[in-house]
Amino acid sequence: MGPPCGRHGAAIMAVLLGALAAEPLCGQCAYEVTAIVQPPPCGFLGPPPSTPFAINDAGAIAGRYFQCDADFEAFTWSPTGGFLTLPRPAASQGAQALAINDAGQVAGGVEMGNLCEAALRFVAGR
Repeated sequence: MGPPCGRHGAAIMAVLLGALAAEPLCGQCAYEVTAIVQPPPCGFLGPPPSTPFAINDAGAIAGRYFQCDADFEAFTWSPTGGFLTLPRPAASQGAQALAINDAGQVAGGVEMGNLCEAALRFVAGR
């Protein structure tokens, strides 16, 4: 009886060894890293955590960040417009931007309390 992996295991190992012999992937890619200006700091705690969820072809980012009072806010960031907190309904407890298209329209959600959530569409200038 052969090894537990059988003949398929030997083929998989050969493929893995072949991949290891190839050129390293790290040398094939170059990235430009851009530091995004964070939301206002929370006293001695520093800037609150932020999470990007989407990026469009123009490099604009949509996401959310936590405010000092523990609510979260939807934001966008773009190379030309910088960091922008998106408006949300007054009675809501938090919003997040989950997608952004190439026209700059943002889709997201808002928490209205009592586990009630609603979808939002943010359109610049409206």
